[in-house]
Amino acid sequence: MLIDQMASTSGPDVYYDQRFRVILEDHMTFFREHPQTALRQIKFHDAFKFEGDLSGLLYELNIPIELHWLVMRINKFTSPVQNDETLKSILVPERSVVERLRSVFMNKNKINN
Repeated sequence: MLIDQMASTSGPDVYYDQRFRVILEDHMTFFREHPQTALRQIKFHDAFKFEGDLSGLLYELNIPIELHWLVMRINKFTSPVQNDETLKSILVPERSVVERLRSVFMNKNKINN
């Protein structure tokens, strides 16, 4: 297998657009309280293994890379190095809920992606 095939894609560019991130920040309470947001349990050995490496942990949990920043913020981290071995669970938004918000943002801003 070629290394290019092993690398994960970054997902749609809109997830890295500062204007969209402002919209996501404005919806943190909505995401945290949404009934479809999942509470994912973290095994102690994973919390220990990925201490200070939230991205590595999220890869391990098969969370798409374009949602990493959102998951970090929903869980009230301001940096992907803040997690430690005491992390027991994280909130993960339902992708379809995020996609609805993304679609509205893109339509309103006439963005093709």
